[in-house]
Amino acid sequence: MSTAPATPHPDLIGLAIRFQSALLDSADVEAIGRAHWWDRAKTALETGASSGTVFSEVVSTAARKLQITTSFSARTAEEIAKLTTELADPNTFAAWRELCQSDAVYLTALTRVERNTRKKAAT
Repeated sequence: MSTAPATPHPDLIGLAIRFQSALLDSADVEAIGRAHWWDRAKTALETGASSGTVFSEVVSTAARKLQITTSFSARTAEEIAKLTTELADPNTFAAWRELCQSDAVYLTALTRVERNTRKKAAT
């Protein structure tokens, strides 16, 4: 009796945006610098996804790339916990990692738009 492989999460792009945005919520603009903010965000996403074989490794690598050296903010920690559950399926995680590696520039652009929209809504 064989079982069908799990279907990857239908919104991998949304998961990537949530991940990148959560990390940026804990990043320090003074440490990174405004001029390099989005380049570093893209590199952190890409490097984390390419170097980690499990989600915790991706999180740790991406956080280091963003110079997050202390604990995450409460908001970031909550989102990372949710993403840990949503990316628990190996097929979903593999598809998500591949997307983050291959489309980091695109995903960073979407994250930037999402964060700008969230910022405007808060004011």
